[in-house]
Amino acid sequence: MKVEERIFDAAQHVFLEYAYHGATIQKISSKAGVGKTAIHYYFRSKEKLYKLVVNKIAKFILENNFEKKDLAKYVWFITTELKNNRKLFITTLNCYALLDWEDLIEKIIIEKSNQLSIVDLIIDTTPCFKSLKTR
Repeated sequence: MKVEERIFDAAQHVFLEYAYHGATIQKISSKAGVGKTAIHYYFRSKEKLYKLVVNKIAKFILENNFEKKDLAKYVWFITTELKNNRKLFITTLNCYALLDWEDLIEKIIIEKSNQLSIVDLIIDTTPCFKSLKTR
């Protein structure tokens, strides 16, 4: 695996475990097995790396490309980021796709206790995705 891929993979794990404010360049570099300078060389900043990770998570959610066992960690990550890092998180999501992510995520938070699929919530609340509904 290339250095850039190792860093990105490590960053995804660290951000999902610690959220933005708990994640550090040191934690990411240790998990990736690289020096901190490599992270700055490939990604320039923690914020830029975070945005790439959030975009990948959004893509997984929209494409239903994640394991059901991962649902809990995605819901935890989303709710934690909305509580602690709302502006950057929503801004990053809004740059990814032309959806009203803020309303959508609020519905996810409300419904999370029912363990509904994030994808079902997106499909139910977003007109352009309603045709994807299979049930």
